[in-house]
Amino acid sequence: MESKTIEHEGVVTRVEGDEVSVMIVSRSACSACHAKGACGISEMKNKEIRTAVPDFPVKTGDRVRVVAGMRNAMLSVMMAYVIPSVVLLGSVAALLVSGAGELAAACGALVITAVYFFTLYQFRSFFSKKIKFEIKIPQF
Repeated sequence: MESKTIEHEGVVTRVEGDEVSVMIVSRSACSACHAKGACGISEMKNKEIRTAVPDFPVKTGDRVRVVAGMRNAMLSVMMAYVIPSVVLLGSVAALLVSGAGELAAACGALVITAVYFFTLYQFRSFFSKKIKFEIKIPQF
């Protein structure tokens, strides 16, 4: 049985010690649409992924595939979108129930959510060990 993966093509931007940096282009679902210039919703971003040096030689400028398992993707989505949404909405509800005004509840919830993201940032080395990317040679 084959495990599901998420793959992006990228270009190696840096090789330092035991770490490789790969620049990938992240596209929204509608970025290939013929009307993207008129609608303004399409989105393309360059993102840098850092991963361990693969078991084959790579150098700056090489085209590679960055691969992550579906479990890694689900953990990332949970940490970046689901949990912060629950924290934000839960904080608003808790503050409103505790008697805070709407403005105070909204501001308080934003501060609590910011603390969540700051904490997540502080533990980035822990999560980088949990969420692994691999580099593979692209198939043309």
